[in-house]
Amino acid sequence: MSFGILIYPGVEELDFQGPWEMVGMWHKYAQGPKPLLLARSLEPVTCAHGMRVLPDVDFDQVGTLTHLLVPGGYTAFDEMKQPDLLSLVQRQQEAGATLLSVCSGSFILMAAGALAGRRASTNWKAVAMLREAG
Repeated sequence: MSFGILIYPGVEELDFQGPWEMVGMWHKYAQGPKPLLLARSLEPVTCAHGMRVLPDVDFDQVGTLTHLLVPGGYTAFDEMKQPDLLSLVQRQQEAGATLLSVCSGSFILMAAGALAGRRASTNWKAVAMLREAG
């Protein structure tokens, strides 16, 4: 099993740190998947509040995941327009990965077509936008 956690410039730290810790505990204590931070490149990613994070793998290196978590942040609205990111999500979905999101990460899943015909939610400030987007 492999649990990928997407990071991108401006990603909200809390949206991926908490899940990373829980998946890490699952891996350590119950033989769950190892969490992998993935980004466009292996260069440090500067998050929403200035934290710099080193990805484990880039979009080209990542294989098929069993899980993909897409965190949010204000820049998710820019990232949802990036073809390379949408292609990554679509490839993982087609390969059967379980897709998850936190907060505005749901907009990235929507833009990749992963929410078609499904119920979804997001941060309370953006629920109306998600509803209007379909």
